[in-house]
Amino acid sequence: MAHSGGSGIVFCGKAVSNESQYLVVRYLIVGASNTAIYALLVWVFLSFGALPHYFSVGAAFLCAMIFQYFANRRFTFRSSGAQMPEIFRYLIAALINYLLSLIIIDFSLNYVRLPTWMVGVVAAGAAAAFGFFISVLWVYKK
Repeated sequence: MAHSGGSGIVFCGKAVSNESQYLVVRYLIVGASNTAIYALLVWVFLSFGALPHYFSVGAAFLCAMIFQYFANRRFTFRSSGAQMPEIFRYLIAALINYLLSLIIIDFSLNYVRLPTWMVGVVAAGAAAAFGFFISVLWVYKK
């Protein structure tokens, strides 16, 4: 699988370029920032907003998705592609990722019988990995 040697990181028998390594780091930075922004907005909207909780969560989620798209577009993938097709692909990828998360959660709870705290961790990890690969291969493809 992946290991590092004297010449850098090797994955599946191939050397991983420094640019690819930085790409993963930038993706993780955006993901962590997005999670923090979402959590902060949920807290702010629930604590100080006059909206019902489902609107507050929805507004925080929408803001986080907008941040994630633009941060990944500019910082992570440094895309200069046409924005409207990219946004369309981003939304399709987000929907696929959501459905994938539902399947993973259902399978983890009902067949593997993981503890509930672990189900979220597994689904989040799978969603992050899938999101990265679909972003590289399709959403922000150069």
